[in-house]
This record gives sequence, structure tokens and C-alpha cells, in this order.
Amino acid sequence: MGIFEIIGPIMIGPSSSHTAGAVRIGKYARRIYGVERPFDLVEIDLFNSFSESGKGHGTDLALLSGILCFNVDDERILKAFDIAHEMGINYKINFKGIDEDFPENTAKITFYNGETSFYIFGESIGGGLIHIFNVNGYRVSLFGRHPVLIVVAKDVRGIVAHVSKVILDAGINIAKAEIERDSSIGESLSVFKLDADFPKDMIPLILENKNIKEAITVERLEEL
Repeated sequence: MGIFEIIGPIMIGPSSSHTAGAVRIGKYARRIYGVERPFDLVEIDLFNSFSESGKGHGTDLALLSGILCFNVDDERILKAFDIAHEMGINYKINFKGIDEDFPENTAKITFYNGETSFYIFGESIGGGLIHIFNVNGYRVSLFGRHPVLIVVAKDVRGIVAHVSKVILDAGINIAKAEIERDSSIGESLSVFKLDADFPKDMIPLILENKNIKEAITVERLEEL
């Protein structure tokens, strides 16, 4: 166990799980969606302990602050609602109560852009640490500790080989690759955990494979 896990993070708020963890869930969800990608509305659903005691711990403020890309020690967290309004960001927060299908401190964050939506499920696992366990219906296991490349594609042969070659040509090692398939729509989601950030200007090389629909490069959470 590291010293960070013993003493927890330097943060704004009363609880590392309900506040610091919530900030990081929101921040990482925004990175997965795309910081520069527009949205009309962000909807935040809180479940279980997040829902039951979220108001008292400022979990709703914390999640929104993360979506605004604030760090856990940013004093603007306390004014996140007002800042979101000033920035023209529309948000909706729902306290959903108990759902035994989800972990104790769970949030679902959904970004709406026109008729499309993109959602992420994440949980706070203690000491300000987080776990993203679902992206758009695909099971994932992301903790924010690695730079990540997420690839959505048709479920056909050659996707992993093509993406791996581009990553290696960029001089980056692959720490781990995970693939989830949805046979009902013939799609797959591949998560490549990397030893360095994948350059955004190399995304077009990934998309040269016409079976790949989307490629998202996600920076690690630098404060971990």
C-alpha cells in the first residue's frame, strides 16, 4: 500500500470517496468523451451511497467540477453550479437511490449532443481512487493510471493488428489491450493501455482502416 492510499489526496471537500473520487470520475469521464468535443447537455445519475449521502458530501458539485476539468484541490469546486451556468453548460443531476446492480459509490455521466448520447459508469473505490467500468454499454476497467487509446470498430478481423502497428510505429509500448464485443450490433470496443500518450495527430492513421468508427486518445489522471 502506498502513502497516497493511507493519507488520501489533498482536496476540497469532506470525503475522499464522495468528493475527491467524484471529481476524478467526472474529470476522467470528460476526457473519455473528449474535452474539446461539444455537448448540449450533461446528465449525472448518482446511485447507492453517492445518492443517499451525496448532497451532504457535495458529490453532485464534485462530479460537475470534474466535468468542468477542475482538480480535486481547486477552490472553484464550491462554485461549480454557478460556473457551469456562466460557461453555458447545461446539466441535470438525478439522485437515483439504491440499485444493487451497481457498486456502492456509482455515478453515470451521459453527454448529449443533438440526437446522440455517450455515457460512462464510474465508481469511487476509496482514497480518492476511481474505477471506470462501463463505456457506452461496453465493460471496461480503467483507473486513470495509464494513457489510453479507445477504438470502436466493426467486429471484424485485423482491427487489433492495425491499431497495434500504428501504436508501435509511434514508438509507444502497449501495457495491456482489452477487447469487448457486442454481437447484437456487430461492433467491438478495444482499450489499449499505453506507456505514453498517443499523439492526437496520429488518429487519422488509425482511421485509415475503414472498419474503425472512432478512436479516442485519453490522457492519464496526472494527480494519481
